[in-house]
Amino acid sequence: MNVCSCGKPAHATLCTECTREVVTHLRTLATGGVLRIRVHQKRVHVPAVLDDAGETTAAATVRVEQEFRTDSRPGLYELLIDTLARRDHTGNDSIGAVAGASKYEVDFHGKAAELKDTIDELIITWTADVAARNGRPITATTVRGAAAWLAAEPKLIAAHPDAAKFADQLHKVVRSAWKVIDRAPDKVFLGQCGGDQLPCEEDVYALPGQPVVQCRACGAIWDVAERRDFLLSKVDEQLATPPEITRALAELGLNITVDVIYGHIHRGHLTRHPPHPLDARARPRYRVGDVRDILNTGTDREAS
Repeated sequence: MNVCSCGKPAHATLCTECTREVVTHLRTLATGGVLRIRVHQKRVHVPAVLDDAGETTAAATVRVEQEFRTDSRPGLYELLIDTLARRDHTGNDSIGAVAGASKYEVDFHGKAAELKDTIDELIITWTADVAARNGRPITATTVRGAAAWLAAEPKLIAAHPDAAKFADQLHKVVRSAWKVIDRAPDKVFLGQCGGDQLPCEEDVYALPGQPVVQCRACGAIWDVAERRDFLLSKVDEQLATPPEITRALAELGLNITVDVIYGHIHRGHLTRHPPHPLDARARPRYRVGDVRDILNTGTDREAS
């Protein structure tokens, strides 16, 4: 039995907890994960059906189809590059455009550039070394891809003789990167513009704290609070797992932790429903509206 650099027993160079932290850091660099999954309605025009004589046998209609769309958060490495060039996430559509300047200039972020070089060298060096030691082919062609490749090989990382050094270096650069990036707050999804009233199908977003928002496509003005309440009423009857409920409500401005939900489940405050038929883990689901009721009433049931 070995001893990890953190002092805990380990079967390899790193203990399970430190290995898990390394994997988390690598995944953070590679991708920010799923921000939200949206059900998008699409109106499809169905033409009229004519018989051989040219007579209409079925009138033209409009069929509404639903499709799932996923919004992903940018990974830490992508955010670092954005900060380096002062683009996108800093709220500027152009890359470092200076108002009133005689020409466009790139607003270069020296610290971000230094961190990027350090991360590039660290990830590329370790990916090549781990692959060579274990005879594994490297399929990644980018630094983000290499980070994802390493994250998928936790046992190989934990067994590496210099794993503790890598874990320490990775922790430091990830912590530094979070301090350097200049990230705008995530926007709140308010559904499709038209709903059941207007033909506009544009997705509407608002910044946290923004009272009204205007549709970019048709110019319609929406009250953010009313739109949020409308969306919440639509999800009340949905069944979801506690982590899914936490993420969904957070995107609509309601914060409740997974631990709080599990606490109410343990005390019998939430009714258990069957898992989704496609869920291989067969996790029980709970009604979103029941969780909302707990938030709305503000009832402290800890003592019950």
